[in-house]
Amino acid sequence: MDTNEHLVWRQRLFHKSERYSLICGSIDDMSWLSTLLIPADKPIFVVCEHALLEQTESRIAHFVQAIGCHFQHAKACLVLAGDLTASHLGQKMGCERYQHGMRKPLDKLLHWLPWTYRVSIDSPIDKHCQRWSRWQRVVAKLPIYRHRLTPNIVNIEW
Repeated sequence: MDTNEHLVWRQRLFHKSERYSLICGSIDDMSWLSTLLIPADKPIFVVCEHALLEQTESRIAHFVQAIGCHFQHAKACLVLAGDLTASHLGQKMGCERYQHGMRKPLDKLLHWLPWTYRVSIDSPIDKHCQRWSRWQRVVAKLPIYRHRLTPNIVNIEW
């Protein structure tokens, strides 16, 4: 899953093969899931880099539940915005304005997919960055802001 601009580049860079195919669909209309012909015993890995940042929380919930119900077992890597990304401090950390902001994304994912057996979250501020100014390094060390000021990578397995 990706945004339109990125999909155009993927289409130019990656050619159809037995391991890769590009299927057009939308998060708003999940009917494209029924066109996927993937055997139940095959591993599934869903990657949503920027597509979910443009969606509201209710649309994200619908998407996560749709893929969770469609695939018996799968892994997903999602990028979800923290609830303070639109704040002054979040903007100073380099964030844009996103359509949603989640305070406790892991709790919400477990609520949307209760049969999840593994979930983890990584924040960009968990890693030291040489380009950050001193105040950004100080903010990165405060646990209250760990998953709230930037988009986070959430890995989920069911």
